Amino acid sequence: MGILNELAIKYNTDKSSSWHNFCDEYEFFLNGYRDKAINLLEIGVAHGGSSRMWLDYFSHPNTTVYGVDVNNINVGITDSRYKFVCGDQTDANVYSGISDLDIVIDDGSHVCTHQRLTFEMLFSKLKSNGIYIVEDVCTSYWNYMGDDFNFVEYTKQYIDTVNYNGIYNEVDVSIEHPNIPFPNYCYARNSKYLDSTMAKKNMVRQYDIRSIYYGNGFIIFFKK
Repeated sequence: MGILNELAIKYNTDKSSSWHNFCDEYEFFLNGYRDKAINLLEIGVAHGGSSRMWLDYFSHPNTTVYGVDVNNINVGITDSRYKFVCGDQTDANVYSGISDLDIVIDDGSHVCTHQRLTFEMLFSKLKSNGIYIVEDVCTSYWNYMGDDFNFVEYTKQYIDTVNYNGIYNEVDVSIEHPNIPFPNYCYARNSKYLDSTMAKKNMVRQYDIRSIYYGNGFIIFFKK
């Protein structure tokens, strides 16, 4: 059991191994941020347990943790690094003045259309190498939450974006590659050809997504 999971249990969040069991996987990706000054935004405050967990785990004095909730609730957090914002997660005005985010966690309504709209608003506010987490994506399989829109299915379009980029995405086509026996292969995966190749398949590269991780009940997007 990792430190983040211990804190999740301490602060009684449903991210712990007692509930959804997200934290040990999260810590694998988030541990490198622990000693850095970061900006973290979490949608869905509830009783404030996860906000306290993040403040404890990311202890740098210049870290800021934003908590967003549709209910104007006072959870009694006195740490000056904590900023509460009240509003609907799909309202762009809620995030005005918030930018340069390192980590975003959507633990809000879990309604699939809300997850998509929020992702499309906030991914651009992430810094390079930032992390975007959407929790409780099991609702994609619940009729009353997913309706005609399935967030998990929506994310699959970005698998194509990640794989089309390939390892040679930023290679200049004028550079020779003596160790590569089929140079045209790497040229075809160069960014010069990426958009036109995707267009032929009716695909569009919308976001700078480096990779995607599908966990049990959550999805993590990593920004280039």
